[in-house]
Amino acid sequence: MSQLRLLTSRLGVQAARLLAPHDVQMSSWRSRSSGPRTAFPGSRDGGGSSYMEEMYVAWLENPQSVHKSWDSFFRKVNQEASCGPPQPQALSVVPESRPAASSRTKTSKLVEDHLAVQSLIRAYQIRGHHVAQLDPLGILDADLDSFVPSDLITSIDKLAFYDLREADLDKEFQLPTTTFIGGSEHTLSLREIIQRLESTYCQHIGLEFMFINDVEQCQWIRQKFETPGVMQFSSEEKRRLLARLVRSMRFEDFLARKWSSEKRFGLEGCEVMIPALKTIIDKSSEMGIENVILGMPHRGRLNVLANVIRKDLEQIFCQFDPKLEAADEGSGDVKYHLGMYHERINRVTNRNITLSLVANPSHLEAVDPVVQGKTKAEQFYRGDAQGKKVMSILVHGDAAFAGQGVVYETFHLSDLPSYTTNGTVHVVVNNQIGFTTDPRMARSSPYPTDVARVVNAPIFHVNADDPEAVIYVLRRQILLPFRKPLIIFTPKSLLRHPKAKSSFDQMISGTSFQRVIPEDGVAARAPEQVRRLIFCTGKVYYDLVKERSNQCLDDQVAITRLEQISPFPFDLIKREAEKYPGAELVWCQEEHKNMGYYDYINPRFMTILKRTRPIWYVGRDPAAAPATGNRNAHLVSLKKFLDTAFNLKAFEGKTF
Repeated sequence: MSQLRLLTSRLGVQAARLLAPHDVQMSSWRSRSSGPRTAFPGSRDGGGSSYMEEMYVAWLENPQSVHKSWDSFFRKVNQEASCGPPQPQALSVVPESRPAASSRTKTSKLVEDHLAVQSLIRAYQIRGHHVAQLDPLGILDADLDSFVPSDLITSIDKLAFYDLREADLDKEFQLPTTTFIGGSEHTLSLREIIQRLESTYCQHIGLEFMFINDVEQCQWIRQKFETPGVMQFSSEEKRRLLARLVRSMRFEDFLARKWSSEKRFGLEGCEVMIPALKTIIDKSSEMGIENVILGMPHRGRLNVLANVIRKDLEQIFCQFDPKLEAADEGSGDVKYHLGMYHERINRVTNRNITLSLVANPSHLEAVDPVVQGKTKAEQFYRGDAQGKKVMSILVHGDAAFAGQGVVYETFHLSDLPSYTTNGTVHVVVNNQIGFTTDPRMARSSPYPTDVARVVNAPIFHVNADDPEAVIYVLRRQILLPFRKPLIIFTPKSLLRHPKAKSSFDQMISGTSFQRVIPEDGVAARAPEQVRRLIFCTGKVYYDLVKERSNQCLDDQVAITRLEQISPFPFDLIKREAEKYPGAELVWCQEEHKNMGYYDYINPRFMTILKRTRPIWYVGRDPAAAPATGNRNAHLVSLKKFLDTAFNLKAFEGKTF
């Protein structure tokens, strides 16, 4: 290498001398060597020396591996180097024998074209993912020209960015050592280079890895993705992937038909995640992994339990039974929050492997540090300091991955000596909307996975969706003669509730937000006959209205909704209470007594009423969990507080 560094200066000087614009040599060797070092010809930024060194090393190994012009160039420089430093030359006005101007121009053009091809390859490696076909809906491609890097050859007219022409497409170019698109070939035509780069970086997989500081890791990724034919699957692999995909899809289809109205958070649209997880586990088992710990949100958990962990289907389906009662006194867990521990044989490698899916609450990313801690503990007790036996896999949603701070915090623990688990595979399921939030309003980065760049993790974007399914679902909406958007801040159940709607009269000019929505039915027309006035807020109102109608109490019970809790509407509440002087006042909420708004509104009602009338509580009893995970228990508690709300004798004889 020291010889190479010494020769670099000679190469630069020789190149400059060959391409000098003057016809008369007017300087001595001493004056040339003492001045600033000449940049390599064809390099716009002086960075061509590294490329020239690569070409020289390749020439030393095999002179036939470089173009014949380079071979001649290096031979001449070596001859001069072997003769020692040149002797000072006397000034002369006689022109030296120089190469022809056309030869100089040809050599300069050749060098510039090779440097341009090298820059082209690097541009695809760095920014090819920007034009990869990642979005089956076309949302991200709607304004493609606004963010596509100008140095990517997306059309022939962009060849001019590199001073290349269409005539250069069929010319052969030497491939640099930083690419593997040639396979066993050392030269390719420009047309073939572009085609192979687009096939690698601009199809259904987008690669983000050039920000990694480790050159060896970058080279490994380039080799795995750029080598021709590396993405081909054998017939056995194709059959296995198809079988896994069919199992994933049929599982979701069965649940959708059998329990169409049950909440299950299916994996529709991303069923390919199941064969993806199973392939990761297969490869890990092949490399010696014995224990895989998984963490994921509720989306797709039942499918993972059935087809990856291989939980008995009978145990999964029995949880859909509405008559199922909890076996303990706890509040219960919903089926899509539960985990499982299972040891089985991996059929691909015929090795024992232990799979553990950690239970997770509705707080989507809360499981991340739990999985890392469990993995660290397993590695500690197994003496697996290098992470060769135990690994973790985390599945995320796109909105939660970019939006919840626990993800970022967990990433920063990954390389700390006392916390590292020696790597985690993160799978981000991107449905392009965080329940109701558009990605443009949810994050500042182009991708939800940009948070992973803080630890130099390679990022692979994969198109795993089916646009036809979305088009089929939207067909009815598109064919409707009239459509209007609905903007509402409310729990999910009201998005489809038939009573949760507004007329245009309530939205035109002259209307405004109502802090309190008073009773406007039969009870409001005869307030002196009303025996109970119920105050509530939120979606429990619709349960109360339905129950009042069922018990035929429309003229005896009035229901008033509070749309603004803070600042508290003292004036409007006082007006409503005075409107029904003979009615009992009740606050009704579906939350437990130690939750919801009761503790907040109670002293404020006492202030309004000056403690002359009580405000009775109707709702669920105090509990530690915000809701039960058992459907039957939920319905029992709902019926209980609704019966109390409309039992007009429920508070007789009680004091406040």
